[in-house]
Amino acid sequence: MKTLQIAKIISLSVLCVHLAQVASAALTISSDNIVDGKYTYSLKNDTNFITTFNADVFTKDAVQAERDGSNNGYVRAFGGRIAASFVYSFDFSSTGSTALGVTFTDGLRNFDSKATSTTAYSIDGGTTWHTIRTLAASGTSGPSATTISFSALPEYSESITSVLYRTTFVANNSGVSFTSPNNQWGRVANAGTIFTATFELTPAIPEPSTWAVLLGSGVFIATIGIRRNRGR
Repeated sequence: MKTLQIAKIISLSVLCVHLAQVASAALTISSDNIVDGKYTYSLKNDTNFITTFNADVFTKDAVQAERDGSNNGYVRAFGGRIAASFVYSFDFSSTGSTALGVTFTDGLRNFDSKATSTTAYSIDGGTTWHTIRTLAASGTSGPSATTISFSALPEYSESITSVLYRTTFVANNSGVSFTSPNNQWGRVANAGTIFTATFELTPAIPEPSTWAVLLGSGVFIATIGIRRNRGR
């Protein structure tokens, strides 16, 4: 009976650690969302687009999701600002999986040359950012797919459970602010797909500290069993 109780305590402790790790995530990702080793997030330009973006995005500053009179959907920087951004957080820590790579499909559009618009990603909590696409003049970049293998990155580890995706708008001249809605992310026509992120996943490898806890618990439980057998 004591052995069973100890095992339950260990299981609950591991679960509490996972819950603490995902508490700040805007997106809720569970193992049920993973199919054939893949997780896909897709943002559609439909009547729920604005609500969905606001609910799913991790952080945002001076940006707004909107649909224009022709039902084109996009996220734009506020006018009168010299910097704006938003971040998605993809946290797989509660799924028992680690990320091997990702394919992002995104796009940028500038209607003037006042800002540099950039999309980027991070696998180390935002310490290091890698550019996906950037647009410093009037025009478009994408939408198109960019596939990334995390093992090629200097900061790669075998336990990547969180990936950040960021879009920034920064004024090319600090004295000239944005004109709204000229700097946009993901502009597509009605019913189009604004943004997609498809992750390649594999079962997570426990950290050395986790192995130590599990092995220590196993030794403890085995010791209890041996002592009980000797006492018979």
